[in-house]
Amino acid sequence: MGLVVPAVVSERIEPVTSGVSDGLRRPDLLFWNLSTDEKKSSNYPAPVTISCVQFHSPSSAWILGDNSGRLSLWRPDRVAPYTDLKGHTPKEVWGLVFSPDGKKLNTVGDDSCLRAWNVETTEGTGSGRQHTTLVSCIAVSPNGQWIATGSYDDDVILWQADSLQVHAVLKGHTHDIRTVAFSPDSQTLASAGRDNVIRLWSVPDGVPQGIREGNGGTIRSVAFLGNDQLVDGNAEGQITVWEPDGSSHQLRDEHEEVHCMALAPAGLKWPQDSVADLRLDRPLITSASAGELLLYGCKFGTVRLVHIPTGSTLLERSHSAMEIRSVAFTPDGRTFAVAGDDNAVHLWHVASGQELLTFADLPAAVNQIAFSPDGQVLAAALHDGTIRLWYAPAEAIR
Repeated sequence: MGLVVPAVVSERIEPVTSGVSDGLRRPDLLFWNLSTDEKKSSNYPAPVTISCVQFHSPSSAWILGDNSGRLSLWRPDRVAPYTDLKGHTPKEVWGLVFSPDGKKLNTVGDDSCLRAWNVETTEGTGSGRQHTTLVSCIAVSPNGQWIATGSYDDDVILWQADSLQVHAVLKGHTHDIRTVAFSPDSQTLASAGRDNVIRLWSVPDGVPQGIREGNGGTIRSVAFLGNDQLVDGNAEGQITVWEPDGSSHQLRDEHEEVHCMALAPAGLKWPQDSVADLRLDRPLITSASAGELLLYGCKFGTVRLVHIPTGSTLLERSHSAMEIRSVAFTPDGRTFAVAGDDNAVHLWHVASGQELLTFADLPAAVNQIAFSPDGQVLAAALHDGTIRLWYAPAEAIR
């Protein structure tokens, strides 16, 4: 087999149906086999506009430099083309979540509807308009039976996941709802938003189970650490842990809005030597159980991974000039994704603290991201009404 090297980075012109009359510029790499003089293009287009390229032997990937100064790792034979889903009108998609079996992607937006997409066929079905205004958040129960949506109409709707039929409308909030979450046993639903209150509801009857008065500011994100323990992040920058008896303690104070949170999968472990140089606080953490590692993103670009029992910061990164809107872990917990208003999705390796891959030059800001349960699909809810799917992202970053 002859030596294969990358050639000049070229640009091919592809027609578009609307928006730009002179076509859309897509980056492409050309490869020459020096023994046979054979020339071919890569299987899949590069994720960025390329200004320089270098092969990285240890990872068998190309290091791409783009015109914004960002470096990305790219494996041209393993990153599949993306697919765009359209259906929410007139524009913004605000939330998305995969079903536990990975067969469906459920989405909400400013059309006041809940939509379900077949991940394999990309066919979509809609619920019809049930909320009266923008739907800002969505969650699916771990048992796969229920979907919850929260809206700026102050209502939470509990849906039957299979039929997309309304099961119950939960009333009690007095302002926009920004976040909903199910407990691990699927028996409790938490909702919160601009009224600075976390409301707990029993599932499926929708009976109120209590409230947690926030510490100030809009509650932007809430998650269950266990069936009874909660954590929330608010617009004042405070991250609060709530105990089953309603007592609380402040885990962090970031002095800037906490926009989003994600809990690492259970049983995450790292080799000690890979963690030692990354930790910012003591004690050294080399493994974590369910509900112990919290990843969160702030308004002005800060991302932190924190060990909740000790308050230790395991990883801290900054995306300058970026409002972070969503963070998500791969199912194995080895990688997390960060997205926001810089029109890109950034993938980071937890143990090394290195950025692995960037899906850049998206057509709009990203409101939420999620990995499928098997890690083979990465979905992004874009602010222009598009839902973008990348296939096999977990394979591309190994």
